[in-house]
Amino acid sequence: MPVKHAVLGLLMERAGYGYDVANRLSERLGPGVPVSEGTVHSSIKSLRNEGYIELVRRTFRGDQVAVWYSATRSGAGRYHGWLDEPLVLEPVRDELYLKFAMVDVGRLPRFRAEFKRLELECLAEIAVHTRGYPLADDLADPVSWGVARRLLLDSRALDHLNGNLAFIRRTLGVLRWAEEQGGTVPRDRLLEAVS
Repeated sequence: MPVKHAVLGLLMERAGYGYDVANRLSERLGPGVPVSEGTVHSSIKSLRNEGYIELVRRTFRGDQVAVWYSATRSGAGRYHGWLDEPLVLEPVRDELYLKFAMVDVGRLPRFRAEFKRLELECLAEIAVHTRGYPLADDLADPVSWGVARRLLLDSRALDHLNGNLAFIRRTLGVLRWAEEQGGTVPRDRLLEAVS
């Protein structure tokens, strides 16, 4: 995920320091897409080295120093160029996908236990994500673009979580059958799982 471009966009909206930008980004993205403060600080360092942002001031609170940054003119050009690039769907190549592609029959029990754990994590994430979801009755009419954008992003994250949960549950059944059958899966069961 091109976090540095999002950081650049936030610094175009208004100057900020690392912790502030990390909080604004988390608020904008919602709970479905966590971004660490370290990733934001790394993005700020990279953007500064590339000349897309500049230091505008330092503030002191006791022993702590907040270094404030703002986008440069070339940063604004880079940000708008990034926004104008065509959207693409990312291919599936996360670690779960890669490890599952490589698992052998001997590791089926361990992978089944891992998938049970992932199922519980996914259910917990869905619960956290839907807890803060506003009800239709709570929305003013018309809805501002900021609220609409956030709800659409939240619904995409929820769709992603539900898709993961469906895959995990299908896979758990196939793992159980493969484990019970010594590395084979009944044809009908497999077709049922992947249909």
